[in-house]
Amino acid sequence: MDNKKNKLILFDWGGIVENHEGENGTFAAWIQFLRKIGIQDLNDLDDYSISDKKTLKDMENVYLDLKQRFNLQVSFQKFLSEYRNTLRDVDYFKDVSEYEKSLKDKCFIGVLSNLCIMDKERIDKQLNLDEYDYVFLSYELGMRKPNKEIYEYVINHVPFEKENILFLDDAIENIDMALNVGIKAKQVNGYDLDYIKSCVNEFLNE
Repeated sequence: MDNKKNKLILFDWGGIVENHEGENGTFAAWIQFLRKIGIQDLNDLDDYSISDKKTLKDMENVYLDLKQRFNLQVSFQKFLSEYRNTLRDVDYFKDVSEYEKSLKDKCFIGVLSNLCIMDKERIDKQLNLDEYDYVFLSYELGMRKPNKEIYEYVINHVPFEKENILFLDDAIENIDMALNVGIKAKQVNGYDLDYIKSCVNEFLNE
């Protein structure tokens, strides 16, 4: 491993590349999806997690629980298709996506993100995951941020010392746990590319 590429930068996806905010953002699309299937209040889902479900069968078990609790009238296949169709074209920061991949001649790049199995097509469209050196997706691992185990998994599956890993995320609880396990981390957001660049340059020049 040459000196130029002895560091790894891990990027979150939602809030960093995919835009959560605004009328065409993820949160608005989520609310629209839930209303389409018959759930009116997003807060009702606080005790549900779908980003650590590894298979569609696991996801179907969540759906069956939701169906019983909220008396849903849609089928599981309709549940899946409504999700994909509603979130397919949410806004994302193309300049951030391009910037991440522009770093490949300076360091290794990776993705560490919570997402569900239905999000894979969308994230691949926005990022082209094949261009990243490392990809850690919560649903594939069966674990999610900010749980300590996912960070420990990353540390154990990359050839870098912890001080040579920088993690960029928009959620402070995810940043706090990364720092807790010894990974360098900064809270950033995709609408502030200049600050992202500043954090990256500081890390690469250490």
